[in-house]
Amino acid sequence: MKNFLILIIFLLPILVVFSASIDSTYKFAWGENIGWVNFNPTNGNVQVFDDKLTGYAWSANYGWINLSPTNGGVHNDGNGNLSGYAWGEHLGWIDFSNVKIDPNTGEFSGYAVILRDGSKINFDCTNCKVKTDWRKSIPSQPSAGGGAFYSGREIKKREVSPEDIVQLISQLLQFLVQKPKEIVKEITKPKIPTVSKKITPSKPKLLILTYTQQNKPLSEFTQTYFPEEIKILVEKIPKLGEIFNKIGLNNLVNLEKLKVTNIFVPSLTEIVGLKVPVLSIPKFIKEKIPEDIVFIKTAKGNLDLRPKITLDEEGNIVQKINLVAGQEFILMIKPSEKVKSIKGYLVYRGSSKSFLEKILGFVSAKTQPDAENNIRLNPFNNPRKSAFNKEIEERLKIYEFEYQDKDGDGVYTAEVSIPKIVGEFEIKTIIEYERVDLGKKELRLITAIDPEGYVYEKIFGKEARIEGAKVYLYWFNPETKKFELWPASKFSQINPQITDKSGNYVFLVPEGRYYLKVEKEGYFPFQSDEFYALEGGSVHQNIELKPKYWFLFAIDWKFIVIIVLLLLLIFRGRSLKNK
Repeated sequence: MKNFLILIIFLLPILVVFSASIDSTYKFAWGENIGWVNFNPTNGNVQVFDDKLTGYAWSANYGWINLSPTNGGVHNDGNGNLSGYAWGEHLGWIDFSNVKIDPNTGEFSGYAVILRDGSKINFDCTNCKVKTDWRKSIPSQPSAGGGAFYSGREIKKREVSPEDIVQLISQLLQFLVQKPKEIVKEITKPKIPTVSKKITPSKPKLLILTYTQQNKPLSEFTQTYFPEEIKILVEKIPKLGEIFNKIGLNNLVNLEKLKVTNIFVPSLTEIVGLKVPVLSIPKFIKEKIPEDIVFIKTAKGNLDLRPKITLDEEGNIVQKINLVAGQEFILMIKPSEKVKSIKGYLVYRGSSKSFLEKILGFVSAKTQPDAENNIRLNPFNNPRKSAFNKEIEERLKIYEFEYQDKDGDGVYTAEVSIPKIVGEFEIKTIIEYERVDLGKKELRLITAIDPEGYVYEKIFGKEARIEGAKVYLYWFNPETKKFELWPASKFSQINPQITDKSGNYVFLVPEGRYYLKVEKEGYFPFQSDEFYALEGGSVHQNIELKPKYWFLFAIDWKFIVIIVLLLLLIFRGRSLKNK
């Protein structure tokens, strides 16, 4: 009984709390793009500590916002200056570095930034206010008769009623009654003897185990044999495993589905929860980027391009992506080990050297073959096919480039210009590690180059490009529920685009619904049907404009000759009649 009372006394300090809550009246912030955000919702349990914030805020339009997510969290420096990142289930990362809590009044001020679109969540606007009963910790004064004692924080206490004590004792008794066997078993459990001989575990069979955004295992997963290529991808990008499980792609027989199913590698935005330029990605977010995988973004880093996983003509699993001729893109990779260099090559996949000589007017100098080096081929490379085509690839190498890590954060980037040649290319990335035993690693990405779209008219049955046509792109705004002119400036583009002598145009867009409109003086305006585009997709339809004075173009030289002959015959007939 004595020990039991000691246990009760030991647990009573639980009733002394060191956190503060959000006011039940002043609890709303305002997001300029997401509406009201409630920081004291039912079951949200938002708590303010001297060093952090915990719990969940609630957005009526976008769901829960976790203030202390894995690999993130909102921090308090003890003076009310907040920093760090919260995670919204439909918003991604939210930066709190511009938010402050008044240490004397507990009122929030400033704004948080939703990184995916740069919009703000305001805490001190006209009709919004968030307030907490947290106050800055104040050191206690030393007692009169003894040594100096300072309390590190201002402790809030709540009254402990007899009912609270009875409830606590009841819970402890219930626990001790229900768990005696487990407690006895734990106390009497014998020590595990040490094994002197080292045991080498056998290689396990592949287990495709997918995870949620919080890195918690799903309730269901697939355990089966699977190709090495898919195994490595799923290990690096667990979200891809979720996709495979949903469509039933869980054995060798079902791999044929890759030929008829559009399965894309999740974008960097989906993996790390960011939609900002590459150079603006916070360091702690870069730590979540999967290693040894090449990601592609548009030139300014605002849009992701997602490769498709498919089977080639020989049944090998490959990654394939469609890019637009004449555009610039950023390649990004995070190597798994320290490297000496990372080089890239753009290689034409055709077999005709003369074709490239005619189109480009040059052939890259032949370099030393890689057969002499220790090359570790990536999952999307067939070793036999690579060796067979080695010489052809060297001859048809368009140009080479080098990845750079300018800020030393371990993420390497390279800017690549796609040539204005329609066809199939391959982007090769070769990683040379500092460790000699690792040798080199080669990553391949098949790239189909699509032509730009163009505006034209037909003259005598032949196409003629139109200069000076204005090409407008409209998108469906899910917030206003109507089509609007697509805000191209947010993605470092221009809308509308005015065609030059080539008549060319192209838009690289995020996922959504769109339609095109083209105008040119002297022509009837054109409007396309509504269409759907994926993230990083290109809009490049060929558009024919009809001239308003079409009858002038319907008259060809044959028709004019016939009219002249008829006029001559009529004139001669009248002359003979007059004579």
